[in-house]
Amino acid sequence: MPDTTPRSPGAALGELAATLLSVVRTRLELVVTEWEEERMRLGRALLATMAMAFCAAMALIVATALVVVAFWDDHRVAALGIVTGLYLAGALACRAVAARALHAKPRPFDATLTVLEADQRALSTRRDP
Repeated sequence: MPDTTPRSPGAALGELAATLLSVVRTRLELVVTEWEEERMRLGRALLATMAMAFCAAMALIVATALVVVAFWDDHRVAALGIVTGLYLAGALACRAVAARALHAKPRPFDATLTVLEADQRALSTRRDP
């Protein structure tokens, strides 16, 4: 059976404060969780990018040597010019992809902001009869 004894205003205020602290703590835990997920995602992406860059650089060095050796007697200057142009085109394409990826990134802490917006809507509808 529910307790029907009247509570003092101080007790009700204490319960309200405890509830508010609980809500704030939950929201802060969500922020920390999202921060950790974002940090781990960026760490994995950075490691994969560094490994990819190393492998690509090694492949380009060997490919350049192969092209220059293949055309050494006849057209070595043309071969070096074409390979350089291809590298420049590849670098410009990578720059465009990177710029597009940086502009299309998701909003940080999106879940936290969504929950806070829902809290704000819920509180504002309670005040408006």
